Amino acid sequence: EKIDGIQGMKLVFDEILNKIFPYRLDKYGIPSPLLKVQNSKEGISIPLEHFRVKGNKGKWKALYDKFALEDKIIDKMEGNFTDEYVYNQDRPLCKMREMVSEKFDKYDRLSLKEVWDDLQHPPFGVYPSPLASYIFALLMKEYSVGYYYTDGNVSNEISPAKMVDLIYDVIARNKNWELLKLSHEQETFCKLIGDIFDLSDEDIKYPNKAINSLRTKINRD
Repeated sequence: EKIDGIQGMKLVFDEILNKIFPYRLDKYGIPSPLLKVQNSKEGISIPLEHFRVKGNKGKWKALYDKFALEDKIIDKMEGNFTDEYVYNQDRPLCKMREMVSEKFDKYDRLSLKEVWDDLQHPPFGVYPSPLASYIFALLMKEYSVGYYYTDGNVSNEISPAKMVDLIYDVIARNKNWELLKLSHEQETFCKLIGDIFDLSDEDIKYPNKAINSLRTKINRD
């Protein structure tokens, strides 16, 4: 079939991209500042640390409008995934989350570098940009509390602020960080603290929180 002019070539190119990357996000009218090739630490920090204050401001408002207001995949206050995720399985963001969940469920650990690699390849096709930084952080948000991170040498409890650093390390420096679920010993420790001092499950989700909850209870009593 004959291709007429630049517009015709663009249509063909978009058709090819859609076949290779059916779950790419840049086809949803994302503003150009979010598509600029760059390593954006701000894009990582918005979902993980500043969603309530900055999530619907400036260039990030377009993503807030898309995911929170239009698709209702994330909630409007904190940016956490909602129950609507279950009914929107064919959306790109939902497919990405499904990929991450399957990896963690299968191995009980999650390589952030492997997730980033998978996001860059078909069927997603992201690349270093504010959009990609935001999406990566959004996918990792539910793992930013109550898990441990390691590079094989360093190991510690994860936090939203630390997750920002880890994701940036992966995107900008190609470093491999892994997330781990609590070990059996850590779970036993938390349960023991909860049973002895009558703390709720929420208070003992992970060791540091159990210790802090115990201190609060002792100071209060």
